[in-house]
Amino acid sequence: RLTDVTGVQTCALPIYQAYKKAGIATVDIRQSDSLRQVLEAGFKKTIGVMDNLTKTTAKTTQRAFYKACNDAYMQISSGAFSYQEAIRNVLKQAAQDGLSVEYPSGHVDKLDVAIRRAALTGVGQTAAEVSKTNAEENGCYLMEITAHSGARPEHAKWQGQLVSLTGKDVGKTIDGLKVWSLRGIGYGDGDGFRGWNCRHDWFPYFPGLSVPNYTKKELEQLDEKRIAWNGEKYTEYEISQMQRARERNVRKLKRQTMSMQQAAELTDNPELKEDATADYQATAAKLKAAEKDLQTFCNQTGQDRDRFREQVLGFSRSEAQKAVHAAKKTSIDYMARFTPSYSDQKSIKTGTIEMRVKKVSNSKFTMYTDAEVTRKNKAVRFVEKSMEKIQKGLPNDFKIPEIAVVDFDKHHINPYAIGGYDKTTGIMYINSKYDTKEKVLAFVNKNKGQFANETEYAPFLHELGHKYYEDCIKKLAISENIGYNESKKKIDRRIFDYIESKHNPDFVLESISGYASGGESSGKFTEIIAECFSVRGENSVADKILKLLE
Repeated sequence: RLTDVTGVQTCALPIYQAYKKAGIATVDIRQSDSLRQVLEAGFKKTIGVMDNLTKTTAKTTQRAFYKACNDAYMQISSGAFSYQEAIRNVLKQAAQDGLSVEYPSGHVDKLDVAIRRAALTGVGQTAAEVSKTNAEENGCYLMEITAHSGARPEHAKWQGQLVSLTGKDVGKTIDGLKVWSLRGIGYGDGDGFRGWNCRHDWFPYFPGLSVPNYTKKELEQLDEKRIAWNGEKYTEYEISQMQRARERNVRKLKRQTMSMQQAAELTDNPELKEDATADYQATAAKLKAAEKDLQTFCNQTGQDRDRFREQVLGFSRSEAQKAVHAAKKTSIDYMARFTPSYSDQKSIKTGTIEMRVKKVSNSKFTMYTDAEVTRKNKAVRFVEKSMEKIQKGLPNDFKIPEIAVVDFDKHHINPYAIGGYDKTTGIMYINSKYDTKEKVLAFVNKNKGQFANETEYAPFLHELGHKYYEDCIKKLAISENIGYNESKKKIDRRIFDYIESKHNPDFVLESISGYASGGESSGKFTEIIAECFSVRGENSVADKILKLLE
């Protein structure tokens, strides 16, 4: 029905006045056998794509189920995880992966994304083919392509121009417009004209009768960097990609929220239910933060919020309301009743320093503290509260490390430091001496400009930034099959080259912080990344530097 209506509307568009100017009477699609055949072919093609998606998804889902069972078995068998922890781990992974479809090329999309793209692309391609057939039947060999702001760069070069259906006049300029070939605009290819997510269209153009719809200046203005965001100017396309990324994040979190909610509701095991409920509440809080971030972005950049792109099958108004309630519950009730409880003791080591610690058993994180502290310990409660707040704004695939809240003086760790990250053990250390917001702020703001982030969360984000730096080095090493040191050199080189390109010896100091500048001077680029990470999403230069690590 949608394809049929689209085909009829295509033949009734106002721009078909071009045929009238040429003295040509158009035919209703419902009375034209050739146009009807084009329409039906497009419909069958789209239905075929949908059928393939359904079959492929069934196979992919079955493989995902087998993998989840196998992963849980391996984790339990290894002895590293209890069966509750193993099940919780695979539930989280399954929630993150969601239902997906794998194309023959190996590309994987979420099912809702694949269906949306298949439907819209199928309808668009059919409309374009109807217009093309109509033009050919009426002796028109030229089509004028529409133009819009936000076009991807490879499409922007031919939008607003002419395309020859026969090959005649290709490469020439007619009425100030360049004539392209069908191959030149990628007609029939997934990434070309009327391909995946392409919003361009075309209409008949008669030289000597038709008038171009866009001037050269109007086309140039479509690609101007005119939208402000975080102190920088961006093109419509760049802004649209930023919005798409935020929409993908919202969809991802909705899928995770639904999966964790179902896991909490369906299990009869008290321990699993408690863990799954905690995961559900934490994910719901991330979802609400992501939606708020998207709304703020749209408000500040003047974009319309496309809620259709945020939709996920099964996530109804009821699920949305439950998620809002869960987000509030995790951020308010949780800390109101949090009093540290402790369990097993063990020894941890940083360098040559060995410490005896015990686990904070009711923490949302893997947290340890000095073996002799009591349940009244303010430092543990402060760190828990701070990390719970910080967690919502971290990258979705970022895993919070183990945390040790210990007395730096007692263990002869740098007594002047507020925190540290041991890349060998992957443990983040927090000095228990700084157990209140006021004490942290006094440390951070003692020298104005020393730290990029001047809130009580600065030391936590800074140390997490060191882990992010290490994570990126390891990811690059794996993806390029190279060693750690070579990978680190590559990443450091990217950072160095970016800073050098600014031709300003104080660029890091002026744009980030004194601490980051010290890292630049000493060649410790991890300090630059740590400081950038602490103001991620708030400082455009920091965001650009972090982007270099991807």
